[in-house]
Amino acid sequence: MRHYRRLTAVGTPREELLALQRRRLVATARHAAAASPIYRELYAGIELAEDLDVRALPVVTKEVLMEHFDEWVTDPRLQFSQVEAHLERVRTRRAPPRQLVAYPSMASLLALEQLEARLRIAPGSCAPRVRSAPRR
Repeated sequence: MRHYRRLTAVGTPREELLALQRRRLVATARHAAAASPIYRELYAGIELAEDLDVRALPVVTKEVLMEHFDEWVTDPRLQFSQVEAHLERVRTRRAPPRQLVAYPSMASLLALEQLEARLRIAPGSCAPRVRSAPRR
């Protein structure tokens, strides 16, 4: 992250920023293909090389992702039924918020946001807490 902050400072050449974006896109696509069954299937036959053209990747809608939640989430410990049950307990105040995930991925946060809206829970009420490193 420090490297990204340094690169995005004023005066960083556009080519350097574009190269960083491309590397991160490729890394994200490779991770999704390795850790998510639905992305593994969607990206089958697409070479996730350094010169990847984003237009080669299939478009996936939020509706499709929510229909196949358990297959696209890259952390197999996070399942739709557990998330939905937790959010229902939070909504009815039978469980404290922010106990579901300690270190979520962006996809997990987006899924929580979608479920909060679906269950009519205040936005951010289920957002996980950021934990700092233990002090020595």
